[in-house]
Amino acid sequence: SVEGTTYGCLTNQSIDFTVDMLDSTCKDSNSYKTFLPGEKNATLTADLLYNYDATEGVVQAFQDLQAGTQVSWKWGDFDTSGGGYWYGEGYISNLTINGPKNEVANASITIQVTGEPGTTTFT
Repeated sequence: SVEGTTYGCLTNQSIDFTVDMLDSTCKDSNSYKTFLPGEKNATLTADLLYNYDATEGVVQAFQDLQAGTQVSWKWGDFDTSGGGYWYGEGYISNLTINGPKNEVANASITIQVTGEPGTTTFT
């Protein structure tokens, strides 16, 4: 969810955590390179079926992208007791809306996380 809006009819959702790997190879490293972890990054993507008459947040996502608005997000298991989720702040970095012939319209929203995300568990 973003700012309390849960996007309707999700077909896929993902959260991607990465870390920059810094090359620390020197002449004494033999034949294999060595690396050290650097800065971390995270992005979220939500793919959904898009209903032009519904209020599942696509219009709000467009407005947030246009204005450069920082948004609060949650990602995880909201349907079960004890389900955990990640949360944090970010910016809408990509919004794609497709209207294919003879198929249901769909949208994809990407959030670039800013700062360190947190995690929690429902009780």
